[in-house]
Parts: sequence; structure tokens; C-alpha cells
Amino acid sequence: MNRAELASHIAADLSLTKAEADRMVAALFAAIGDALARDETVAIAGFGKFGTRAEDATRARARRSTSPPRERPRSSPARPCARR
Repeated sequence: MNRAELASHIAADLSLTKAEADRMVAALFAAIGDALARDETVAIAGFGKFGTRAEDATRARARRSTSPPRERPRSSPARPCARR
């Protein structure tokens, strides 16, 4: 189920317009995203528990490349990421 299908389902169940239901879904996801940005955990009973965790820095490499290797491989910095 994607966001539009979720909004349509909510609109049908609550006798709302699809625009109103879409705003409700957008507000829900915005609230979850804001809480994760503040490094809080979001737990919705019967749905799931969301939080963030630290992701280690990685070094990029071309596994099947025919080009010669780089002198310095590209790296990805450590960053927080969402988890479920």
C-alpha cells in the first residue's frame, strides 16, 4: 500500500475527501519524521516502532568495474538513519 492508497482508504472509512485524508497522512508522516529528527523513538501499537541508529562510515568501491581503481576510494560519512 502506498501513500495515495492509504489516503483513499482513510477517506472511504471516515467519509472524508481524498484531499483531507491526504493532508492527514502527510501530517502523520511529518510528525513521525520530526520525532526521528529529534532522535526520539516513535511506537504505534499494532503498527510498528521507529527510531534512529548510527550508521558507520563506508568506503565506496566499484565491484565489477573494468576501469582502473581510484587512487583514493570515495567514502560516505557516518550518519543517523531510520530503522524499524
